[in-house]
Amino acid sequence: MHIDLIIGANTAAPSFAPLNSDSLINALHVEQAVGTLVRLGPGGRYEPYLANQWSNSNDHKKWTFEIRQGLYCEDGTHINAPNFIASLKTLIKMFSEHAPIPLIEKLTGYKPFVDGITKELPGLRAISPDTIELAFDTPVQAGLLEYLGLPFLGFYCPGNFDSSGKWKDSKKIISSASYSIDAWDGITPITLNKRRNWPLADEQSPSSVTIHRSTTVPTEATGRKVILQFKQDEFPESKDFQSVHLIPTSLFAIVLSPSKGSPFHIKQNRKAFQLKVRSLDFSSTSPQGQRTNRFYPHLSKDRESLPSPELETLSQAAEIKKVRIYGKHSSEKTPSSSLRYLIESSLDSLGTTYDYTQKTPAEQDMMNFRNFEHWDIRPTNVDIGGGIENQLIKFMFCSKLGVAFPDPSGRICALVNEYEEQFGDVVPKEAMEEYLNRFDQIIEEDAAVIPVLKSGKTWLVSPDLDASFLSPTTAVPFFDLIRLK
Repeated sequence: MHIDLIIGANTAAPSFAPLNSDSLINALHVEQAVGTLVRLGPGGRYEPYLANQWSNSNDHKKWTFEIRQGLYCEDGTHINAPNFIASLKTLIKMFSEHAPIPLIEKLTGYKPFVDGITKELPGLRAISPDTIELAFDTPVQAGLLEYLGLPFLGFYCPGNFDSSGKWKDSKKIISSASYSIDAWDGITPITLNKRRNWPLADEQSPSSVTIHRSTTVPTEATGRKVILQFKQDEFPESKDFQSVHLIPTSLFAIVLSPSKGSPFHIKQNRKAFQLKVRSLDFSSTSPQGQRTNRFYPHLSKDRESLPSPELETLSQAAEIKKVRIYGKHSSEKTPSSSLRYLIESSLDSLGTTYDYTQKTPAEQDMMNFRNFEHWDIRPTNVDIGGGIENQLIKFMFCSKLGVAFPDPSGRICALVNEYEEQFGDVVPKEAMEEYLNRFDQIIEEDAAVIPVLKSGKTWLVSPDLDASFLSPTTAVPFFDLIRLK
């Protein structure tokens, strides 16, 4: 069985390198080819994958994972405990060049290891050929499975790296999961083939999947197709497709660089830009989504932004001559184009000229995306989840992984640390309202992340496919769960 999966948006070409694995277009490919210890199932629970079971000590300082036997990379490398530890150490070294990894930085011996003082990392051990142990200096509860389910911390076959531990080629990857990726020229659609003799792939799942990037989406389900559709209003309910609407956890926001070389290093300029954005009507430019000025609008009450005397003072921007907008200009009518409209209109109102950092569609460079020195304004779309979690906030604002939101005042990371010290990595429900209110206040006052839209996506599935492999929380599905009806 062959499946065509169409991304109904004009995205950059994917990269298979670990540092780039969190963006949607990259994750759609990488999560099929990189095995993780656990993975999020369609039912919203974390399920075994490379590990068949796990346990933790009573004090939550030690976690053990038993790896399934008989698993190999497509190049023949054995997926066992010693090799998994070696993979994790390579990844930790790679990521630590940019920032500490939330939760993982609590591993015993983390700092001497990433500082190069020692090659040993006592918090990661193979206690048997099939069992790995993660030992932490402080209790770790919620959040660990979520991190271990990300391709950031999956099993990367050693052949993907050169002798210095650098990724060899962003257009290639050696598979440690259900699908291998065909040789790719960086431009054409990418085909993934189900690996022979991989025991974790069901015989009924697709033998191959071709992923297309196209703004022209078929209106009829000719053949077996799955479509990730952004332009929901252009595709009414139809007998040609099954529609699966996702929970609206996608936040569209405008990010302002706090780098010293950026005009938005000055809070007064950020605040002036924030007020300009909020004064504009962009309903005609947005095909879907709910306008918001709150990071978590479904949790916090949306309120009007009424200028106080302080805000009126801050609204007077210093002279901003020119800014750099991350990405490439496009006239396509999507939520992302609404961000571009707001950015350009606000800059026009401020009398500021601007330019885009990309002139042509290019391979997505996530390190430039995360580097505040490479741009002044960045339109961003990120899945922030269904609720606020301290460790997720830490990942988004206090690391250089993922979306890498700025924290110019340092108060968000201080808030995270305060609650972590008080409650560990799980903030109790009775303390959550105060936490959310303080978080909201900092976002509002720092004006480095400007929430604009909250929306969900819609999957369109051809009628002969069982849509149970998707759930309302499924941002990236696993192809080996796709079945015929």
